[in-house]
Amino acid sequence: MSILVCIPTARDIHSRTTEAAFRVCAGHAGGVEFCTIEAQPADYSRNLGVRRFRESRHSHIFFLDSDVVPPDDSLALMLAAGRPIVCGVYPLLLGRRLCTSVAKRNDTGELEFLGELPGQPFEVDAAGMGCCLIERSVFDRLEYPWFTFRHQPGGGITGEDIHFFEQAARAGLKPLVIPQVQCSHFKTIDLLEVIRVVWSSRARQPDSVMHQERHPVDCL
Repeated sequence: MSILVCIPTARDIHSRTTEAAFRVCAGHAGGVEFCTIEAQPADYSRNLGVRRFRESRHSHIFFLDSDVVPPDDSLALMLAAGRPIVCGVYPLLLGRRLCTSVAKRNDTGELEFLGELPGQPFEVDAAGMGCCLIERSVFDRLEYPWFTFRHQPGGGITGEDIHFFEQAARAGLKPLVIPQVQCSHFKTIDLLEVIRVVWSSRARQPDSVMHQERHPVDCL
């Protein structure tokens, strides 16, 4: 099994991502090729990556986002699962909510990104593409474009990764998540917003707890 590691980027790749990509693939017996695509928007760059993959002889494409850092054993664990689509997990900050990059549909059919993870591999309805291993045969069962943004009524946008997983679901393919593949996700954030969230949560705590914590910036 040979791997094309595809890292789409709008501009830069985090240094830790680069280091991790080499460590993850070190010693893989089937052979590894690295491909970076500097292009926007994300759906265009991912489709370009798949085109390059299909022109190659590799058996799998390993999508890795330019700010995601997977653990060293991630590729081995994902290959061992033996599934067409296998995902790792990384944190997301959606508005003011911190959650994971994997989602299941609720009773109304809406996707809900999970805040907690089970201990064993499990299926989901969608996931971020920041750490995702896909077999060649998957793209033979899906139509182009494999990734595309969709504009929703009212101004919302559905991510290009959701489109991919919806196509996969119609083809009878569900992604498997390996919860042990927990990746770091580096973002530039406004620390004022972070501390306001901390203050807000402490304001809801009992007085006995509040009085013990005099310095609201201790945790930052």
